[in-house]
Amino acid sequence: MLEHFRFMSSGIICSSMCQTNKNVCLTFSGHNYIKDLALVLSLVLALGGCWLAYVQHKYSQNHIRKVMRELEALQKAEDNLTNLQEKYVYFVTNSSVCCVLHHVHVPAVQLE
Repeated sequence: MLEHFRFMSSGIICSSMCQTNKNVCLTFSGHNYIKDLALVLSLVLALGGCWLAYVQHKYSQNHIRKVMRELEALQKAEDNLTNLQEKYVYFVTNSSVCCVLHHVHVPAVQLE
């Protein structure tokens, strides 16, 4: 059924079905509540999406800071281990005498 739109005396565009059944027509004095509801719903969803993006960004930044601190600590530990290994190799290769540790005779060890 094709409905023809026409202007009513109040300036509302309404179909002939709206004139016969007022429950079908969702306009009231030029105001469409479905459009308002859709607009408010889309604004709420947009704000919710922005808030979620902000929370995720903040969480990821905190996580990146934590990982960077852990990587720095790991790098320091690796540097300390490398220094200790270099000192050990230097001590073992350059030591021609036996060392005494707590009165225990320990011969120098040759690395292969």
